[in-house]
Amino acid sequence: MSVGRAARLLAAAAVTLSAAGAIAAPGLAATGKRAVLEIKTVPRVSGMTFELDGRRFASRGDGIARIEWDGRTALRDRLVAVPTETRPGIRAFLGRWYGNLDRPGQSTLTAALGLSYAVKLSFTNLREEQVASKRVSSVTLRSSTGIVYRFKGDEVRKRQWIQGVRTVSTPAGPREKDILISVDRVIVDGANVVNRAQQRFLPRRQDTVEVALLFYSARFSARDALFRLPLGSGVKLLHPDGRWTYHAFGSSAEVVVDGLARGDYSVEVDGPGISFLRPVTLSRDQEVELEVLSYADIGLAVGILVATALGLLYIGRPHLFARLKPRSIPGLAGSLGGIRSRDPSQTLAVRERGANEGAVVSANGNGHSPSQTRAADGTAKAGSNTKVPQGRRSLKQILDDLEHVMRRVSHHPGVTDEEIVEAILAIVREHPGCSARLLERHRAARGSNSRKREQRAQLLEDGRLVNVSLDRTMRLYVADDPELGHVRVASGEGVTNGVDAGDAIPETPVPSLGSSSSRAALAGRGAADVR
Repeated sequence: MSVGRAARLLAAAAVTLSAAGAIAAPGLAATGKRAVLEIKTVPRVSGMTFELDGRRFASRGDGIARIEWDGRTALRDRLVAVPTETRPGIRAFLGRWYGNLDRPGQSTLTAALGLSYAVKLSFTNLREEQVASKRVSSVTLRSSTGIVYRFKGDEVRKRQWIQGVRTVSTPAGPREKDILISVDRVIVDGANVVNRAQQRFLPRRQDTVEVALLFYSARFSARDALFRLPLGSGVKLLHPDGRWTYHAFGSSAEVVVDGLARGDYSVEVDGPGISFLRPVTLSRDQEVELEVLSYADIGLAVGILVATALGLLYIGRPHLFARLKPRSIPGLAGSLGGIRSRDPSQTLAVRERGANEGAVVSANGNGHSPSQTRAADGTAKAGSNTKVPQGRRSLKQILDDLEHVMRRVSHHPGVTDEEIVEAILAIVREHPGCSARLLERHRAARGSNSRKREQRAQLLEDGRLVNVSLDRTMRLYVADDPELGHVRVASGEGVTNGVDAGDAIPETPVPSLGSSSSRAALAGRGAADVR
């Protein structure tokens, strides 16, 4: 082969190789043997860091990053975007690539970036007063892209990275767009103190966000349930998180509690009486009046219930209460009341002074024969010359009467039937026309009432006593009483002692003990009996 021919072959080979290189890397800006890769950032960011085959390079002020490379292979696994804090409080990260990373020799790419901002949260109440962030348990934020941020504990008090810018596709190419952040929840004392999505902000424009919390005040007061008087020493408050706090009352049993988170509470009064746990829902400033069922209220209510029950029982069954009526005890009413006693036992005994003197009139004006006086003196034990006190009685006399009453209550087992008969006859002689009740209540008649009734019935049957009453009551006379000639005997025989059963019955009233004329008349009758 000649030398000229060989030279022509080498030239043809060089041209072929050059054409092959041009076909393998179309569009590359050749600088010798190496190509240049250009990366455009959207939004335009200075200082965004990229890494190619372990070599790092960053974007400049125009937002474009450049690096030399061989340009013969794909960039899929060789090119990386490194998250970078391009400025204090701003962090850039890759959202997506625009361009074909799998095509060998790709010389131009677009990096769609996202920007996050360090945001600090602060809290105020509705009066724009600062609220300590340590009271906030957690915060929940939600972005317009659907991203949810939750911060708890110490995270609430520190700056947190929140995305504020993203890149979207448009017909004109990729464009940057702001992200809106809304406050979803703020938990204080176990309750949410914000309205969902009511407060919003743009992180790109606000690096410190002030969140208004729904705090309210409550005025608690305690009153007696019935008498409406101030009562109690304080209130115990159950918070939504289950925590109890105590707040002491000031004057008039009132206290104002500020800074309460919106939510459901329970409160009760600390004081004498019964206080029920009352639920309270705070959604505004409120005044809460609490009622306490004091011991005075309880006593009054119990008294009313008992009185009502007894009244209903009495209306429906009055016969049950008739059995509860206490039996009268002779001498007791006159002794304790301190008034002039009408008990016939206060009659003074008549003592026989002599045949010519007749009978001595007793202090209440009743005269009797010596035999009647001795009978009454033996049973009633009355003093011979004692005068019945007019008006109030002395303490010694009242005590003596009480002692006698206590003896009357007992059965007196030592009293014989003969003594009871004598006492009955003496009482009837002293009080002609008396009732059967007087016999049972008289001090001179000892023994039980049942024995007195038996002996009275026997005396009526034997004719020694006469009943002149036509109704259910009794008017008793001794059979030898001269007044029987003027009254009708209550018997079925028709005519007794010359008085016809159909004739009118003249009423013979028992003489009053306080009348001087009655005392004189009885004294004269007693003197006649003695004679």
